[in-house]
Amino acid sequence: MENKLIHVKMITGRYEGIIDCTDKDVLIAVDAGIGILRAQNIPPKYLIGDLDSASQEDVKWAKENGVTIVQLEREKDEVDTEVALRYAIQYQPNSITIYNDLDGRFDHAMALVYLLLIPLEKGIACHIEGTYNHIYLVQDKLQLSASHSYVSILPFTQTAKASAIGLKYSLPDLLHVSRPIGISNEFIEQVSEITVEQGIILVILSKIV
Repeated sequence: MENKLIHVKMITGRYEGIIDCTDKDVLIAVDAGIGILRAQNIPPKYLIGDLDSASQEDVKWAKENGVTIVQLEREKDEVDTEVALRYAIQYQPNSITIYNDLDGRFDHAMALVYLLLIPLEKGIACHIEGTYNHIYLVQDKLQLSASHSYVSILPFTQTAKASAIGLKYSLPDLLHVSRPIGISNEFIEQVSEITVEQGIILVILSKIV
């Protein structure tokens, strides 16, 4: 596709905030995410999933609003969000935002974080946006505005090397998975830039509840 000004927004679970979207955005509801969009009266382009957690009323609303429904088998070798990401990547978007508060099952939350590797390997910016946390996987550079109380920088690979400007505490020369020393850093500038020299890092922006 020629249009590179495309942003895909995926709603994959509970999200207390307002979905910020425009007519140019491609919206994908994953299973129960359709209920979030129905509550905000925003029909997506796709509803993808085995529909085990989407209500019949939400599915009916999707059909009435012309949503393309991709119903998956309940027993399969991939999770619903993985399939949805493949649909998202077909648009060759500038970015993918996954809306999810990650306040349910921990295994689902961890799986969603690992799925960020799929767009990362394609060179597509992607992050998880929750009401209180934003989560990124980074292997080059990331600019952040001081919109949250804390920023945590952790290695996603066994070790990683990274540097940051605009934060209160400097990072150690080598980040190691067994030493989570990079949590609860703070902004001292309105904009911070994180640069990864080796490996992949996990960046988490957190608001105080």
